[in-house]
Amino acid sequence: MDPPKKGVAEAITIARNAGIKVFMVTGDHPLTAEAIARKVGIIQYGITVEDIARKRKCDVELVDPSDATAAIVYGPNMEKFTREDWDDLLLGKQEIVFARITPQQKVEIVQNLQERDEKVIVTGDGVNDAIALKKADIGVAMGRGGSDVAKEAADVLFMDDDFASIVMAIKEGRTLFDNLKKAIAYTLCHCILELAPILLNVALDLPLGFASLQMLSVDLGTELAPAISLAYEKTEDDIMDRPPRNCKKDSLVSFRLLSYSYLQAGVIQVFWCFVAYFLTFSLNSRYECRVSPSDMYDLSSNYFNDNPIGPYGGCSVHNQQVVLSQVQTAWYVTVVLGQFSNIWMCKTRQMSLFQHGIENPMTIYGVVIEIMILMLIVFVPGLQGVFNTNGEDVISRSDYALYFVPWVGILVSLWVFCESRKWWTRKYPTGKVAKLLMW
Repeated sequence: MDPPKKGVAEAITIARNAGIKVFMVTGDHPLTAEAIARKVGIIQYGITVEDIARKRKCDVELVDPSDATAAIVYGPNMEKFTREDWDDLLLGKQEIVFARITPQQKVEIVQNLQERDEKVIVTGDGVNDAIALKKADIGVAMGRGGSDVAKEAADVLFMDDDFASIVMAIKEGRTLFDNLKKAIAYTLCHCILELAPILLNVALDLPLGFASLQMLSVDLGTELAPAISLAYEKTEDDIMDRPPRNCKKDSLVSFRLLSYSYLQAGVIQVFWCFVAYFLTFSLNSRYECRVSPSDMYDLSSNYFNDNPIGPYGGCSVHNQQVVLSQVQTAWYVTVVLGQFSNIWMCKTRQMSLFQHGIENPMTIYGVVIEIMILMLIVFVPGLQGVFNTNGEDVISRSDYALYFVPWVGILVSLWVFCESRKWWTRKYPTGKVAKLLMW
């Protein structure tokens, strides 16, 4: 006559959709346990051997247990269970109710689940639950009605004594994990943008496209506020429809996350950084210093000379320095604006940005701070000299245009790629391609 609490059935449905198995373990009679389990949805789609026997109008002993998809396990019968019986039960049945269970048998259930690589949460409020709470990966005791012994043994106390709070806690945990991955994926993208010009300078002797202080201004300035803002990102709508992650394989920084940051979004941004780099060298307003991409090999060794050779023979040392400053400014602007574009792509891992929305005010504040720092460093004369963004030289409007044109390419390229990637992972979530693209 004691009815289930309000919201429990809904919480169990959400847990089931999230790939979480919910078992009932009770000391009550099997018929009582089954009645409550059906009422709250612990047994919803499954068919027990008793159901099959009633349908066939035969004895339960005549029914093959493998035909059943749910099970009502009677405590005294567990004493005869072999390892094969546990495998058939825990691996073969999705909906299970344990009735007339002793405290020691609760521990046995937890132990057998853990041996099969399951992460186990046990809830309880009585003295009899204490050992199982301690044995579980996470023991959850009821803060209001629970005994002191249960509270002491548990890892977590729920002050509202509501099972639905477990589901909410899992949702918040998934959101936290998701947001950390988003922040890491976003931040790691700029690492390859800083590394690429150095590698080409060492390997091909190309002029260094990114000054050291400019790199520091990205690491310690423009990147901080947008990256922090992702911690405040709202939960994606499909987060409780995803299966649980494999703790052994799906780490916070996985190969697929690194692949996205370095080989996918990172490569797209690096491409447009080099577009800005070569365009600025070949189209800058100082005609005698223009250099085409085909003439840039081994260029760095002959730069900053009183007697420059090659295609820039009439270029003075001063003009060489100004052009290199313009080139580094173009790379710097493209990096910052590329990450300005990337922050919106990193707001979701699977959902389309149009479904998720951009309401996070912290991201708005973050990108405003990012753009303000960029404008200060590029346009304020005193800071120009410090960060080598054109120094004291007045440059033409056409030169400034070169800095911002590649940003359009980054924005369009990233948007098309990321929306296509997310669509594919939603459409074919179990495919090999989706597994590679999903970080």
